Amino acid sequence: MKTNAERRAEIGVERRCKTLARILGAVIQVLEDKPFKDASIEDFIESADVSRGTFYNYFENKAEVALAVATILNQVVEDSIASLEGNTDTLERFATGLVMYLKFADLAPNVAEVMFHEYLSRYPQHPTFVDSAARRYNTTVQDGLEKGVFEVSDLSVAQDVVSGALAFLVSRVSSSPKRQRSDLIVAGVTHLLMALGVSKAQAYRTAMKSSLVNVHFDEQKILFACQRVAADMVRVETS
Repeated sequence: MKTNAERRAEIGVERRCKTLARILGAVIQVLEDKPFKDASIEDFIESADVSRGTFYNYFENKAEVALAVATILNQVVEDSIASLEGNTDTLERFATGLVMYLKFADLAPNVAEVMFHEYLSRYPQHPTFVDSAARRYNTTVQDGLEKGVFEVSDLSVAQDVVSGALAFLVSRVSSSPKRQRSDLIVAGVTHLLMALGVSKAQAYRTAMKSSLVNVHFDEQKILFACQRVAADMVRVETS
């Protein structure tokens, strides 16, 4: 049976999680209307309806907010990609994962820009929020190599090529006119597959098919991701 002190500690952690999730959700809302570089900490505080002191209990500056935003988006995309695990076609599964990242750049350009800025600013070290993506990539490409789907001489170099190109593609998609984005996604995924040794014709067919995947960036997914990221941040803080 838990003591009163243990229960009070649990309640404190739960409150911190809820408050942090509220702030993170508010940041995402602000980014629906303006780029991260133009958003201020005052914007985040006003949107979250918290005091400055409460905000600074969780974040010292915008850089820390950016990392949290990147972690949230990566969580949303990873949750979506996880739904593809039943697809046994390695090439199609890999291409659809790439498409999902690029479609999120189309649906939430300001958030996507933050995510990949955070990735590139830390390169070649991987921030923790892309660890799961890197593991998934390695597993899929290794599977593709064993099946003869991909042809690369060095797995780590191939990962650098694909990750770097994907990051710049996200930036290009998010900053391009809306009418051009679908074509950019197909062209980008086609060339990424070709970089892994897939023929041009097969890469294009696969990119076209994968581009039909339906991606939703709905409020419920964001809320769930905010709650999970907040819980992880508080857990690290109190451990």
